Amino acid sequence: MNNYSNNNQVCKEVERLTADGKLDAALDLLDDAIKAGDDAELHYQRGRLLWKMGRKTEAMSAYATASQLDPSSPATAALEMAREIMNFYHRDRYNP
Repeated sequence: MNNYSNNNQVCKEVERLTADGKLDAALDLLDDAIKAGDDAELHYQRGRLLWKMGRKTEAMSAYATASQLDPSSPATAALEMAREIMNFYHRDRYNP
C-alpha cells in the first residue's frame, strides 16, 4: 500500500474518531502516522484537531510544519487565519 492510500485511510479514521468524540485517540493515530512518514496532509489534520481541542499554539505549529512541507497545502491559509484570530484586538472587549 502506498503512502497516499495509507494517509487517506488515516484521515478517514481520524474523522470517524472525531465525530465519535474520541479526540485523544484521533490525535494518537495522527501522531503515529506522522512518525511513520512526514506528510503535509497529516500535519494539517493534526493542526485542525488540536485547534478543535483548544490547543491553538500547537495547532499553529502543526499548520506551519504542513505549510513548510507543502506550501500549496490548505495549512498555509489555516495558519494565516489562526494568526489573525490570535492577533485580534478590540479595545472595548476583553481579549484572553
